[in-house]
Amino acid sequence: MAVGAIIGAAVSIGKGIFGFFKGRKQKKAQKKAEEQYKKEQTELQAAMERKMEQERQIAMMQQQQAVEKKAQTNKLMMLGGGGLALALLFMSKKKK
Repeated sequence: MAVGAIIGAAVSIGKGIFGFFKGRKQKKAQKKAEEQYKKEQTELQAAMERKMEQERQIAMMQQQQAVEKKAQTNKLMMLGGGGLALALLFMSKKKK
């Protein structure tokens, strides 16, 4: 009977020690997984910020190009209008 109790106690102690180390291993693995997750989230956030910055830069360049094109169009229209006015002026002088 005493032998059974000793064996039972030894098994119980063995399970307790095994459980303790198993729990430590699981906690380490969970902590490592959480750190990896945080690292990936940080990288993802940085990538999204870079993408948004690139999109903002592209939008600014497109807006600048549109403004330049509008200015060039206005300049050409002014030159064309001036040319038309000169042509009309010369034509009116030739008729006299």
